[in-house]
Amino acid sequence: ANVIEFPPFSSLQSLSRTPNVVVKEFPADRVDFLMMNNAQAPFNDVHVRLAIAYSVDRAAMIRALLFGYGKPANSYLPPELAFYDPNAPGPQYDPAKAKAEMALSSHPGGFTATLLIVGGNTIQTQLAQIVQQEVAPLGITLTIQPEDQNTEITNVDNGKYGIAWQYWTSDVVDGDELASALNLFGVNYNDPTFTQLVTQANATFGKSQRQQLYDQVQAREAQDSPVVSLWYQPFAYAYSSNVHAFLAAPTGDYELQNVWLSSSYRAVSAGKPDPAKLPGIHNDAGPREMTRGHVIGLCIPRYQRWVGHHANLSGKRASRMKTTTRRHPNWARGITRYRDPPSSGVCRQPRDGT
Repeated sequence: ANVIEFPPFSSLQSLSRTPNVVVKEFPADRVDFLMMNNAQAPFNDVHVRLAIAYSVDRAAMIRALLFGYGKPANSYLPPELAFYDPNAPGPQYDPAKAKAEMALSSHPGGFTATLLIVGGNTIQTQLAQIVQQEVAPLGITLTIQPEDQNTEITNVDNGKYGIAWQYWTSDVVDGDELASALNLFGVNYNDPTFTQLVTQANATFGKSQRQQLYDQVQAREAQDSPVVSLWYQPFAYAYSSNVHAFLAAPTGDYELQNVWLSSSYRAVSAGKPDPAKLPGIHNDAGPREMTRGHVIGLCIPRYQRWVGHHANLSGKRASRMKTTTRRHPNWARGITRYRDPPSSGVCRQPRDGT
């Protein structure tokens, strides 16, 4: 394989020291959080939710679980989405505030609850243990409940949980998809003011007006803390150094329109390849514009490889990446759309006739 998707964060340093391997973290529209069942006591109490939100040391979690590859979350919307507010006042680690909120709650002496995770997931298990320890000074006793993934999802959807770890991403870079998600997916957050703001923001077209509304949406969410936003983490990839111009979009799609393989391992160069500078290639028409959703490729002469890609627009990531070898010495091809017919004149023989 030329590309490794999502290698463990614990392996990135060693991979980066491996010859002929490139490690890169791409910005992602992902946010990890603890969801609380707002329809169930004691999590229907805003002071309980805020107490838990203030008790979580996000920076320490990032160091322990992500090996430093992350950023504490201040909003339930990630920075890669439009209308994210970098100044959103999401609760951060503050044990004094946590105790003060707990004292104002309906359960000042604490309570017992379950923390639902997917069994066998190392990160979730470690996260659950950290949260269990951090809320203990508040008198909260959390019982970790590991389940298989299908059961975990079913329990969350049906409201059969107290706290659960989740993350979400968006298929679009606009904030409207995730903005209303707190009313869905088992969070059961039903605040009329929040819902009204989200509805108004979704129906507004002016950019500045939308930003103002989404700022209010994020401020309202921070005030009520229906979920505990934890961190923003990147999409990590490792790939051979003969892979050039590899790109992963914040939505998780592979942007492989310009990806190409060189015949030898060398330092990665940015941007699309220039066919005029590749040996043996001649294309009188020149490179053509490439658009998403097309199967495209770069064919270069004997024994070198063609990289093709078909973007799966309905899925989270591209459907496939394949390599083949063109062995005929008398053909060379520039960059073109797959949909161009063979008679379009984009294929040329090399000028030297080899």
